[in-house]
Amino acid sequence: MSDTLVTIILCLVALTVSFLVYPWVLRFAVRHNIVDNPDARKLQRHPVPVMGGVVVFVGIVLSVAVGLFALDVHEAVFTLVAMTVMLLVGTFDDIFGLGVGLRFSVEVAVVAAMIWFTGFSIDDFHGFLGIGRVSPYLWWPLSIVAGVGIINATNLIDGVDGYSSGYGIMSCSLFAVFFFVTGQIHMAMFALIITAALIPFFMHNVFGKTSKMFIGDGGTLMLGTALATFLFCLLGSHGVGDCGNRCVNPVAFSLAVLAVPVFDTLRVMGNRLRRGRSPFHPDKTHLHHLFIDIGFSHVGTAVTILILNFAVVAACWLAWRLGASATWQVFIAIVLGILITFVFYKVARSEESKDSRFYRFLCRLARISHVERKGLWFTLMLLMDGKWREGNIISEVKQQVRQYDVAALKAELEKSFDPQERDRRLIQTYLEGKTNVLLDDIILYSGAEKLRVYPLVYQMVIDGSVTVLKENELGQINRVKMK
Repeated sequence: MSDTLVTIILCLVALTVSFLVYPWVLRFAVRHNIVDNPDARKLQRHPVPVMGGVVVFVGIVLSVAVGLFALDVHEAVFTLVAMTVMLLVGTFDDIFGLGVGLRFSVEVAVVAAMIWFTGFSIDDFHGFLGIGRVSPYLWWPLSIVAGVGIINATNLIDGVDGYSSGYGIMSCSLFAVFFFVTGQIHMAMFALIITAALIPFFMHNVFGKTSKMFIGDGGTLMLGTALATFLFCLLGSHGVGDCGNRCVNPVAFSLAVLAVPVFDTLRVMGNRLRRGRSPFHPDKTHLHHLFIDIGFSHVGTAVTILILNFAVVAACWLAWRLGASATWQVFIAIVLGILITFVFYKVARSEESKDSRFYRFLCRLARISHVERKGLWFTLMLLMDGKWREGNIISEVKQQVRQYDVAALKAELEKSFDPQERDRRLIQTYLEGKTNVLLDDIILYSGAEKLRVYPLVYQMVIDGSVTVLKENELGQINRVKMK
């Protein structure tokens, strides 16, 4: 049986198992109240089940069990053991809340054990700055710091729907391509299995309403462990070896794939230390918080950041195609990572207070990111939530799409309310679920009478149902959100 056919079969197993297991895990989480509750730092408004990592893990394990005849048993088993430990640690943290010190100690121990038993580590710079193999006195601490850093960086990007799982799909797919090109077929299969197992969760996380689940610390720590393993395989002398001119430099490629999570984490933790706080103290200063504050939707935020991250990979690939040296490829990955996470973040935050042309351009992009939930989106939502009857999902769409249709809602309200109360309900419906809304958008898209929008919003601020996020120079309301 060819490697390609085996890979397709194993990916189908992982995808199918994750899809079938999802509702069982969801019911278990709801029944036992294993949920992520909203607070001032989090972006959701309701408790959400938080065991998505278990779904992905079951899909990976059963697929690997089916494919043990094709995978490297030694590598697969020890990597799965490390992922299992981190899944358990993260899940316990989700349910009971573990101390930072304990979790950090487990991460160090797991990374060290993974290096010892798999033989993978960062012991070869592949020509970056003219350096090849390095001494064990250097690669042991370097590998542990890098492994623990990647695990935590992956954990910290779990802030908006579709971001962490979308990043996992993108990064594992890119690693798989690199492994295939460099002849590491077993690792490529393993990376694609993880990709396939993430897809059902991603679909529920993005399109689901009643079936939405978060991946949780268990899932992100497990995913970070897998990415750390791929990094060690790429940058180890026992991994891809000398790539020559066959592909992008492994160091540059790894930095490019991990650019946004790693550099964003460095920026956030550096700012916390500078302010005298613990680097693990939670706040709302990540890159995804910036996009949400500008007004991007959750999906728009995730897609935008993933495009920026992929652009770094594409730039490194283009530099390699143009004949750039290993050192220049690495520098390009570093500079672009800093530009996206440090420079762009600082510029956008500073321009926010000035309401500059650049910031207004970002706001226009943010408005585009808000896709009205009807048509294909609504069909996918019904599929994810399992609301089809007798296979006729089209009739279900026709019955329920009206609740997302402004015109239908407006017609319904006309029968029961006076014009002012009708417009108030239209504004409330439009603001529902949004965290940062321009007053101009309410005027254009809510369906309320334009001349009544401002006084109604002002009245809603007075009675406490709406919060003002920003005012213009004249003190007029500019941005709001529902409380």
